[in-house]
Amino acid sequence: MMRFFGAIVFTVLLVSYSGAGSSKEFKQVIIEPQDKSGSDLSLKVFIDELKSIVQEKDIEGLKSVCAKDIFYSKAEKPGIAGFIEYFGLDEDPGDPFFWNGFEQILSRGGDFAKGSKNAYLIPYWYGAFPQVMDAVKNVCAQPCIANMKNTPVYKNPDKKGKILKSVSYEVLIVLQYTPGDDNNIYYKVRTYGGMEGYVLAENIYLEYSLHATLKKINGKWKIAELTKG
Repeated sequence: MMRFFGAIVFTVLLVSYSGAGSSKEFKQVIIEPQDKSGSDLSLKVFIDELKSIVQEKDIEGLKSVCAKDIFYSKAEKPGIAGFIEYFGLDEDPGDPFFWNGFEQILSRGGDFAKGSKNAYLIPYWYGAFPQVMDAVKNVCAQPCIANMKNTPVYKNPDKKGKILKSVSYEVLIVLQYTPGDDNNIYYKVRTYGGMEGYVLAENIYLEYSLHATLKKINGKWKIAELTKG
């Protein structure tokens, strides 16, 4: 069983980075989430169904909308039973970490895979991440996106502390993974312009954050992929 929605993160990818100092080391890129599902009525209906399933924490409903060979981990054999076990839903079907994480990405738009009308990527940033990588191509660092409007950047890892600035859907540089003084999890980040501060982990979207691919299979939309990494 694996859980990826709480404080468990791939810290191996977040090596402390101190080589940056210039305010112009990476492009200022803002990527507001968009919902492109409206161009396909059947997809829109399917996403509404997913939202209802998530709201009700309906495990049987979830199984019914998964592709038979749903992908969830490179290290595991695809399939619904493995998917359910992997996310711990066999032991706790109401696990809030899973359902809250899924609800979050469903609320943040999506777009069709390049050149396809039968594959839809959620959240929107999953398909847009090449733009993020382009913004930092001259910087040896891990990029991320502030995943909500007016995301606070704190002076210290404490959400009751001083806010240095707010950023909205902006590309940031991740410097370090940091347990907070208030028992929350933070990432130390650098903003465009060179300011450094701390952002709550839940307000950061990374390349390996939770994402999903919906595919039209035999005329019906299904969850073909739900994974991190």
